[in-house]
Parts: sequence; structure tokens; C-alpha cells
Amino acid sequence: MKVLNPITALVTPWGFALSDSEKTEELADNLKAQFLPVTDPSFRPVIETVTVTFRSYIISPSSRPQITIPDEIHEAVRELKESRLRARKVYRDGQ
Repeated sequence: MKVLNPITALVTPWGFALSDSEKTEELADNLKAQFLPVTDPSFRPVIETVTVTFRSYIISPSSRPQITIPDEIHEAVRELKESRLRARKVYRDGQ
């Protein structure tokens, strides 16, 4: 017979959640708080950037490149890395 290890207590802002029902309630409250709409105006530029990027991808998804030569593979990977760095900079700067 397999012996299950008991789940340890969860640390909450109000103390410890020891029982299964307390843990369940705390996890549910935590998830609920994470999925509330963002109302802080300082996040607006980030939300707009994500929305524009998502819409542009939906309208014209990137095509699969037909790469066969190692130099083309190297160039494609380099371009992906550069575009990722540009996206990080935009996100970090909030533009």
C-alpha cells in the first residue's frame, strides 16, 4: 500500500492554513486575485503593446520559412534573437 505524505501548511498573510479546506480556500482566493482585470494606468502601455502584437499576429501569422542551408538557419535564429531583445526593450521601457 502506498503511503501519501501529508501536504504541509500554507503560509498566508493571516497565518497558516492547516486544514485541507483552509488550503483550498486560500488557493482559490489567490487565483481569484491573480485574474482580476488590470486597472492600474501605469500598465496601459504594456497592455496596448501586447494587444497590437496579438492582433497583428492573428491578422497575418508568420509563415514558416523554407530554410535548408545552414547559413540561412543561422541568420533566421539571429533575427529571432534580435526581435526578442527588441520586444523585451519595448516591454521594459513601457513604450
